[in-house]
Amino acid sequence: MVLGKVIGTVWGSKQSEGLVSFRVVEIRRVSLEGVKPGTSLGADIEGPMLTESTLLAVDSLGADAGQLVVVSIGSRPRDIVVGPGVTTKNTVIAIVDQASVDC
Repeated sequence: MVLGKVIGTVWGSKQSEGLVSFRVVEIRRVSLEGVKPGTSLGADIEGPMLTESTLLAVDSLGADAGQLVVVSIGSRPRDIVVGPGVTTKNTVIAIVDQASVDC
């Protein structure tokens, strides 16, 4: 699973049949490198806490740009959340209000 911040929505005039009626969001991963235990994480995460790389995920929960989300990567969670007909294994499974670093 990946903790990340939604940075936008991806739109296309044509898409795979398995993505019709699904929203796709672009997400920057949260890096916990150098983060001290007890640190609270919220939607205000910026700068070095976000990696440069992004990933795309199907979002059936309606996450908005700027929100933290948990993305599951794999066919089993995808099948449970949005169904086996979806043509990606990246699925938003939670919108996170707040997280904390414990170790």
